[in-house]
Order: sequence, then structure tokens, then C-alpha cells
Amino acid sequence: MSVRVLIADDHPVVRDGLAALLSTVPGMEGAGTASSGREAVRATVVLAPDVLVLDIQMPEMSGIDAAREVAAAAPGVAVLMLTMYEDDESVFAAMCAGPAGEPFPELTPREREVLGLIAAGHGNASIGARLSLAPKTVGNHIS
Repeated sequence: MSVRVLIADDHPVVRDGLAALLSTVPGMEGAGTASSGREAVRATVVLAPDVLVLDIQMPEMSGIDAAREVAAAAPGVAVLMLTMYEDDESVFAAMCAGPAGEPFPELTPREREVLGLIAAGHGNASIGARLSLAPKTVGNHIS
């Protein structure tokens, strides 16, 4: 049985290149492509892929918003986000938007709070001051 993958990217070279690469991987099968966030959601619902490869920056609807809609409409579809952006905020938002329900269920509420502050760009000392924790305790939560 092969894994069916839908590729959503607004750049034709990237989209077609990923589709061509995917066709060479044993056990993988292209389920289709989409060129916008809105189209990605529609294609996911109609084509029911196993995996949606989704660019974060898309026209009509961001990949993050599309991932949220996919999570609600097709919760069994795994979402793999692609991005050229290196900012923590985009990466954290993408991780929280996926169909896994609550992100990082293994984290304690305090660890989740620390993760949110890291994503907002705070360092250990700043996080410690905000949460009344020693920086070493913050480091332990991060670990």
C-alpha cells in the first residue's frame, strides 16, 4: 500500500519538482497538487490524501490557516509544512495549526507556557523573570 501525498505550493517549479521527486520514491504516490491555500483545503477534502505537503506562504489563504481548516475537515490527514522562513513565530504557528488536535500533548502546562514565550522571541532570563522562575529552571523546562 502506498502513501498518497497532495502537494500544495504556489510556485509551479517547487510544486512540480516535488511531485516529480515524489514519483521516484517507492511506496509514495502523488494524490494531486494545489496552488493556493483555499485550493489545498478543497483538494484535501475531495482527494483524501494520507499526507498534505503545504507551503506556509500561499495566496488566498495562508498555509497555516489552510492547515487549521484541514484539521477540522479532514483530521486523519497528516500535514507537513514547508517554509523558507526562519522566524520562530511562523514555525510555532505552523506546528500549532496541524491536525494533531492539541499540539505537543506530552508537555506540561508550564512547558507549554515556556514554549510559547520561546516562540515569541524571549530568552531564558526573560522567561524566568516573566514566570518568576530561575533561568536554570527555565532550562530544565526546555529540556
